[in-house]
Amino acid sequence: MNVETLEPAVRAVCPMLIGVTVGDPDNRSTWSYQPSPDATAEMRAAADHVIATIPDDDLVIVTAEEFIARFTNAEYLALEKERRDDIAANKVGNAKNWDQVIAMGKIKMDRQKVQSLKADLVAGGVLTQARADEIFS
Repeated sequence: MNVETLEPAVRAVCPMLIGVTVGDPDNRSTWSYQPSPDATAEMRAAADHVIATIPDDDLVIVTAEEFIARFTNAEYLALEKERRDDIAANKVGNAKNWDQVIAMGKIKMDRQKVQSLKADLVAGGVLTQARADEIFS
């Protein structure tokens, strides 16, 4: 489990939330949340239930090498051209997200940064939604 997955699930039932922590991703007893003082007993009970029952199996985790290999040569070239054009226009574009995702080494497909990159690549026309769904699964 990671904070990027747990926090929105807890916030959905306990909007009066200060924060969520995940100590050991594989040990549910180390996952916790801090409700604001305004959180009701019902909200706290619902948040406790989320922590006790949320599925802890992450989406696919792949290495950076496996992730890059999922792109066809044409898709990878389109990505690199977009990066080149962004640099020529003096903007970062999705280059920073790409670099951060690749630097993870082991890429968890459910992470917000990875899902943001997916959305950016579709919005930028680098990938179709169908191909993005396939690559990021």
